[in-house]
Amino acid sequence: MPNDYTPAELKSWITKLLAPNTPEEELKRIAMTLAHLDNPEALRALEEFRQSPRAEEVEWIDMAVDESSYFVLSPSNEREQKDYIRVELWQEYEEELLDKMGQRGRSAQATTRGGERISRGRDGQRAQRRHSPAIADAT
Repeated sequence: MPNDYTPAELKSWITKLLAPNTPEEELKRIAMTLAHLDNPEALRALEEFRQSPRAEEVEWIDMAVDESSYFVLSPSNEREQKDYIRVELWQEYEEELLDKMGQRGRSAQATTRGGERISRGRDGQRAQRRHSPAIADAT
């Protein structure tokens, strides 16, 4: 894989990747090359190619996009590493919070007993409503 490439080479690879007449073996070679570049433009090209009708010719295109994402998104210095950790922690916190909110939402859902709908409001107070016979018959 090239560690040193020119913008013209990158542009050429992308053009060939997206061209309708590039031979399958060359598509695979180019996709492999682009997947290992730390370059957002290469990642965008792979993502665009993955949506194309020719993507099935490169069976492992999803892995190539994942690999490219890894190179592009990996922190390259201490500050980026710290920012990356902050983002990871924030995402974990959000997921945990959403899980807890989902549990609260499930426990506050209504239960029905013989046409009565029993639920708890946000304030925790029990509320009852009777369904009309037309609604009860429809369910």
